Amino acid sequence: MKYVCKRKKLNKERFIKQIILLFYIGCGMNKKLIVYFGILLVLGSFVDAIIYTQDILEQGQSKTYILDGTSYGVEVTYIGGTQSKVKFKINGEVTSLLAENEKYNLQDEASIKVINIMEEEAGEVNSDLVEFKLTGPPVCGDAVCSEKENCIEDDCCSGIFLNLDSNEDNCGSCGNKCNLDEECDKGNCKPICGDKICSSGENCEKDNCCNGIKVDLQSDLNNCGECNKRCNTIANCEKGICISTCGNGKCDFDEDSTICEVDCPKPVSIEEDETLETQKVEETEENKCDGCFIGESCIPKGTSGLNNEERVYCDGKNWIEKKSPNSECIDDYECEINSCIDHFCKEKVQEKIITQTSKKSDGFFGWFKSLFGF
Repeated sequence: MKYVCKRKKLNKERFIKQIILLFYIGCGMNKKLIVYFGILLVLGSFVDAIIYTQDILEQGQSKTYILDGTSYGVEVTYIGGTQSKVKFKINGEVTSLLAENEKYNLQDEASIKVINIMEEEAGEVNSDLVEFKLTGPPVCGDAVCSEKENCIEDDCCSGIFLNLDSNEDNCGSCGNKCNLDEECDKGNCKPICGDKICSSGENCEKDNCCNGIKVDLQSDLNNCGECNKRCNTIANCEKGICISTCGNGKCDFDEDSTICEVDCPKPVSIEEDETLETQKVEETEENKCDGCFIGESCIPKGTSGLNNEERVYCDGKNWIEKKSPNSECIDDYECEINSCIDHFCKEKVQEKIITQTSKKSDGFFGWFKSLFGF
């Protein structure tokens, strides 16, 4: 008895013809009828494709089988021997001697397997028979993982079903093996997150690693709390959170009136045709001032001003030129950048945020560029 296994396969030639037919008959039809006929015609484009067949032949008998469009001429050339074995010739290719349950793989990856050998006793006139199973080559994309098949669409490598999204020996494709310090994440080999090792190019908060560089996520301005999360120029990173420094009552070195007017009042402008000396007026009980005068206006102590583009400040009585970096100071407002630390004016820095690089190969050139700012 002959057994066959079928699956549905799209006949491309028939499918194209059906689409052309639908185009012609669709003229004048309403949309519902067009959709209805379209479904019927597409379904009619699918044909049965046999993927394996099982049959019984006697010694010397031959027969042709069609598997998924490929023709296989099978001839039983020998049945016998002390261990009951059989030999086939398939499309001119001669198999080895096969016992029951043994299989032979053809050059095109089709295979033939012996199911049962039925030898007649001596003196009987009936011929010896063999039951076999002929299977066509693996078909990639048929959702079947055949022996020795390698097909990403079927998640099949060497005939074994695998999860290519997480398999470290076959990550994303058959044979793509991840390194010992890598894991397979969604079909891509990536450094292992959580191994306390900061690998090249790795982004892993568990390892305090961003772009392959060890960082402190609790205070790093470029990676505050997580990789590549940058705090703006008027914020500090505290315990992994960007906290704005505007409003802390102190005019920090990277702030001015345009960024944070609350902490840094806009400098008082002194007319160009007037000098600081002419701004002084005689102090009386009526116009007593605890700051500096501009005309008849009393400006509070600590106020910054501009005199012909020269930065000045009010010391409580007079307008004084702002102090340069490393000069001795008492209050922040005395310094050019409004920052007096340990009684010395702080030097101005280029940027609060320094851009990091994940390329370890930058080496000396990366350091050189960051040093000179280009």
